[in-house]
Amino acid sequence: METSISSEMGDKSGQFDKKMRKLWRAFNHYYSKKELKILLRNVGWDVRRLAKELCDDYARAGGCDVDEEKEYEKIKKQLSRSSTKPEVWHRYIKFITEHRCNKQKNINIYQ
Repeated sequence: METSISSEMGDKSGQFDKKMRKLWRAFNHYYSKKELKILLRNVGWDVRRLAKELCDDYARAGGCDVDEEKEYEKIKKQLSRSSTKPEVWHRYIKFITEHRCNKQKNINIYQ
């Protein structure tokens, strides 16, 4: 049986666990967003270049054509929101690190 930190501390309401989960989500969001910005800088890309490469990748995969400007605006809006899920940042980070232009480079987020 799994016990929570709240119950171990005598907090029957579970408020401590809720606060810790909220704090963890905020930290994870901030850290992932920061990682993406650092990675973009290290590979010499900006948000517009990321949008262009994503659109090119969609087209190469045989997907429908995505408007580059709309993709750029979507990413820019995601960067400005605090509610964007860390999974979004992780997907972008994975895309950049596995991109054909960056495959030969030894990419380190913290160069």
